[in-house]
Amino acid sequence: MTLVGVLVLIAQIIGGLLLLTLIVVVHELGHYFMARKNGIEVEEFGIGFPPAAYKRKLKNGVVLSINWLPIGGFCRVKGENSADKRKGTYGSASFKGKTQFLLAGVAANLIFAALVFTVLSLFGMPKLIPNQFVVPADNHEILGPVEIAHVVEGSVAAENGLQSGDILISIAGQAVLSSSEVPSMTAAHKGEEVAVVVERTAITCETSGDDIPPFNGPAVCGVQYQYELTKTVTLSDGADGKGVLGISTFSEESNRATWSAPIVGVALTAQLTYETFKGLGGMLGNLFVGIFENIQGLFNSGVDAGAGSAKIASAGDGLSGPIGIIGILFPGAFASGISVVLLLIGVISLSLAVMNLLPIPALDGGRWLLVIFSKVTQKEISKETEEKIITRGFMAILALAALTIFLDIWRLAT
Repeated sequence: MTLVGVLVLIAQIIGGLLLLTLIVVVHELGHYFMARKNGIEVEEFGIGFPPAAYKRKLKNGVVLSINWLPIGGFCRVKGENSADKRKGTYGSASFKGKTQFLLAGVAANLIFAALVFTVLSLFGMPKLIPNQFVVPADNHEILGPVEIAHVVEGSVAAENGLQSGDILISIAGQAVLSSSEVPSMTAAHKGEEVAVVVERTAITCETSGDDIPPFNGPAVCGVQYQYELTKTVTLSDGADGKGVLGISTFSEESNRATWSAPIVGVALTAQLTYETFKGLGGMLGNLFVGIFENIQGLFNSGVDAGAGSAKIASAGDGLSGPIGIIGILFPGAFASGISVVLLLIGVISLSLAVMNLLPIPALDGGRWLLVIFSKVTQKEISKETEEKIITRGFMAILALAALTIFLDIWRLAT
């Protein structure tokens, strides 16, 4: 990588850190406003983590700190355990006040995600899931070019020189408008000889071959150009498992709205929240089933331990921690443009809300369960018991964080 490339990557990583900090600060602002609303004293509101670069006590008595480590933020309130009943403490708040305080961060992240998705809907919200919510009367579908993402080895496409990155223009004289219609287009001409027209990008002086069009005059090396290329191929019947043509395709498809953008933003947030919970459940299911099958394989030779390992690996593929987000996702997003960055911000904000709803004691959802337990049993949890529960929950989070960081580093290394 060149020096310029390294500097660009560093700038993208710093930008990713700042955006992640923004998302966490939004979460903490939810806690801040609900604490103030319910009489819980906020001692310090921090942007980033210590050591402090700047501190100032505001007129309302809250210490505002801007810290050197841009990896989040915090809202420190007076007496953060239920047993502390002094005036202005978290423990002195009512059940309703504690509920609002604990769940306000989740609400803030969901509202922020809805606002981001609203803005994206005005300019073009990418299609993320099947049956993605739109208001049909105010939906304008935008279709990007259909790109060949992968060519199956030994397939018709591979034997005829089609390449990943080629843009599909037409198949058998029919224009290719979306990725979803490619399978039906090729299936309609099984075993037939058809013309496949693609657009290919090349760089002068770095490519050669009979399919490269001649230049008028001497070529200038390093110039990128596009040209159309026609391949006459005989499609297979697909019986060999390599597909009729043997390609997978990708196209950027998005929906644009006007007056209905806020409706789409809110509804899509709800839809993606459901999908996130469903995906998280599937990931955790694969993880625990995979571990169980691996243990069975140690004692029973008839059990395929490889299947368990595959389930664990698939669960690991769904995990991405701060290194993966900052080192892989954000640089790729910055390179793709502002719309992809906004999409990533919205999805991460929504994911942070979902994660904080999980019944893990160190998280907002877990702490709320403790509040509900006290309300139902009419028994106050002692400071020692609450700290023990939260500490064990925090250890579980650290273990998950260690796993995700390991997987992130592995992805970066490979």
